[in-house]
Amino acid sequence: LALAEALGIDADLPSAVAEYSHGMQRKLQLIAAVMHEPSLLLLDEPFRGLDPDAAAAVRRLLLAYARGGRAVLVATHDMIRAERDCDEVTVIDRGRVVATGSPARLIAAAPDCRSLEDLFLHVTGRRDDAERRAERIASIFT
Repeated sequence: LALAEALGIDADLPSAVAEYSHGMQRKLQLIAAVMHEPSLLLLDEPFRGLDPDAAAAVRRLLLAYARGGRAVLVATHDMIRAERDCDEVTVIDRGRVVATGSPARLIAAAPDCRSLEDLFLHVTGRRDDAERRAERIASIFT
């Protein structure tokens, strides 16, 4: 009940889950995942579909969970969130590990990379293609 209160869904618990919004269902899934306190929490895109308030609450919950000595492994396409929140990242491209380490160390070691997104494009060999696409998109609106 404490987690439901912290995530703001305690008043809705008597309702059928089918009546929950997408964000409420995601919060309920997270509560189910952590309630038995596993030593490893594996989550796939835990912030997808959450409004900013809910995402902030989930972020705080996951950081507190990890500070409690447990491991939290998150699969995500959100490079900004991964760079900010993760102690370590592993970049996987087409089933192959192409980089692993702390975001700051990986970014510092890669040429012309200022962010985890830059690093991803660099280590996967997609930087040039991404730049061409960005230029094409920009030309549509100019």
